[in-house]
Amino acid sequence: MTQLSLLEIPPTQKSMLELLMDEHVPYEAVEAMLETFLEDELAEFELLDVKADNETSISAKWKYSSGLQKSIRRGFVEDSVKCALTYHAIDPASFWKRLVIIAFEDVGVGDVWAVAMTLAVARSSVWRKRAGGDLIVIRYIVKRLAESVKDRTVADLCQVLENRSLSPSSLTLLKSNSPKGLSDMVLSDTVINTRIAAIWLLWGTDKMKNPRLPLRGGSRDWFDLTVENMRMPGLVKYITLRGMVACRGCAMNICYSFVWELLERSPYRQVRETKVLPPFYISGVLEEAWDQHTREGKAAYLKFYQACTPVSNFLTTMRMVGNEEIIGAIGISLFISESAILDRRIDFEGADRVYRMTVEDDYQKKCLRLEDGVELSRLILKHKPILREARQNVVERSRLKRD
Repeated sequence: MTQLSLLEIPPTQKSMLELLMDEHVPYEAVEAMLETFLEDELAEFELLDVKADNETSISAKWKYSSGLQKSIRRGFVEDSVKCALTYHAIDPASFWKRLVIIAFEDVGVGDVWAVAMTLAVARSSVWRKRAGGDLIVIRYIVKRLAESVKDRTVADLCQVLENRSLSPSSLTLLKSNSPKGLSDMVLSDTVINTRIAAIWLLWGTDKMKNPRLPLRGGSRDWFDLTVENMRMPGLVKYITLRGMVACRGCAMNICYSFVWELLERSPYRQVRETKVLPPFYISGVLEEAWDQHTREGKAAYLKFYQACTPVSNFLTTMRMVGNEEIIGAIGISLFISESAILDRRIDFEGADRVYRMTVEDDYQKKCLRLEDGVELSRLILKHKPILREARQNVVERSRLKRD
């Protein structure tokens, strides 16, 4: 087999994976086989000696959620497990939903097996209890995600489709087509963005919003039938269908099978390693966890802006002087150059093009041209010690206020 997901899978798992890669294996059989396999794995799993931090405040879950994602991206296993256990202790329901999103967003088609297992373990608290309990399941699956080869193309392609309109002729055809016609488009050799738009409409843009697509109610029957008829492994079909429930509010599961198709057709596949800097911790999590999605991260960006003259001069030249503009510009530049770093990622034909479009869109949404965004990222990383000090000061001041 040529599947990327076989690259680093232990021999004991390969026979199971080969069965699950059969495109004719039923959805229910995939889930049952995954659960049986996981129960066997968990029975023999050697627990990592990692404990949760003693945090009980509901506000703390944001730093551990962010810390979990940044640690998984960098392959820091112990940090990932510690953040996961602490996040779960604060808000179990939120934790399982977030872990699924992280699997789609950061592991993607880099490890199909790991994404499918994440969906399977997140599905049922009853099953997790039977398999040994949430804590052992978390240690197992989070370790697996952190050690995986990763890929963000699923998330990137989903973002491109939300940011860029199709041609007027494609939109007209999509709007006027019957469910069967949309299904035929998905199963055809039409360009990939039109095929994804067609299956998005089958899901229903009244339920899964997309301002670029016509408003339309979907059909679960037609969606399921179309997925079943797609020429892809049962494991990928499972991820697509289980993701309908698990990824509420996010359409990454719709894009998953199409990115897998790009990978499968690519004339080359290469795992690229990134030199990840040694971790630096602020208040028990990686410093990168304090990003624009946390209150402290936003405050740190403003403090950094005030303390770093080259960055403040550059943004002033760009006529960005309001707090929201400053936070947005620094935030997106740091996301691209710092937060979204993957320790090991799979490179294949089409992935880089999708990534470049995402970067262009990200900068554009913050009123930055691509070249200006690249320069801002360079300036920020050049003055990283100032940013680190700003983060430390803001987080420490916040802790003192709470105490």
